[in-house]
Amino acid sequence: MCENDHTEAVEVTYDPSIISYEDLLRLFWQFHDPCSCKKRQYMSAIFYSDEQQKTMAEDSKKSHESELGKSVITQILPLNNFHEAEDYHQKYFLRTYHRHFYGGLPEHDPVTSTRDARLNGYLSGHGNVEDMEKDKYLSELSKEQFQYVRQHMTGEQKAPTAEPFVRTVVQVGWNFVKKAVGF
Repeated sequence: MCENDHTEAVEVTYDPSIISYEDLLRLFWQFHDPCSCKKRQYMSAIFYSDEQQKTMAEDSKKSHESELGKSVITQILPLNNFHEAEDYHQKYFLRTYHRHFYGGLPEHDPVTSTRDARLNGYLSGHGNVEDMEKDKYLSELSKEQFQYVRQHMTGEQKAPTAEPFVRTVVQVGWNFVKKAVGF
């Protein structure tokens, strides 16, 4: 058990007219190992906010178990509380592996900054250079900062612990999301 019995989670705010809850569940099962038993801090869970989401999550779990041919340990739990992580946990990849870059960015709020969220995504393998070059949220980057992100995405500049397979897995997920929301 981790301190205070917390579980790390991501709260997804979405527009159901753009992407459905079912599509989000499909993404969850596609890019998550629901059979690996972990400490409570990293346990496999889907949190629901109403009975309809609960039913859909339970049905998707049963369907995924059937596809796998084995039991999954993912828990389906009510969303009672959601607490944002402390600032030092925000934008982990950007802050940890690109510290020199992150420190030179204009002022930001690490929790709500769209720019920082998108940079964190690009630097951790989401998206592609073409999308990044058109991204309006990166307009305040200096020419050098923009070039750093571009070089990282093309493989000319790598983070110390970036693993090649992560980029492939994340790109497949990003392509699915782009298709689902009509990019």
